[in-house]
Amino acid sequence: MSDTTVPVLYVYEALRIAGILLQPVMPVKAVELLDRLGVDPTERGWKDAVFKHPGEVDIGKLQSQLEGAMKEWKSKGHLFPRVNSPSIPDTPTS
Repeated sequence: MSDTTVPVLYVYEALRIAGILLQPVMPVKAVELLDRLGVDPTERGWKDAVFKHPGEVDIGKLQSQLEGAMKEWKSKGHLFPRVNSPSIPDTPTS
């Protein structure tokens, strides 16, 4: 495992667990997040919200899940697109 793989796995796990835990609060966005991460629909229950250490993760399987999800979601924009509002300035003022 390379030096850059471990931090990416930690971020992936944090997002996966957050997506699982957010399902009751934000069901549509949580499902979209899990879809974008390539998480199998059968692995989205409370029992699956457990941190997997880098040594426990099948890197090949994770890579193929992410590649499939990226192909599906690449042209669909951001998970949380920017909302343009007249009360929110486009650029920060100092």
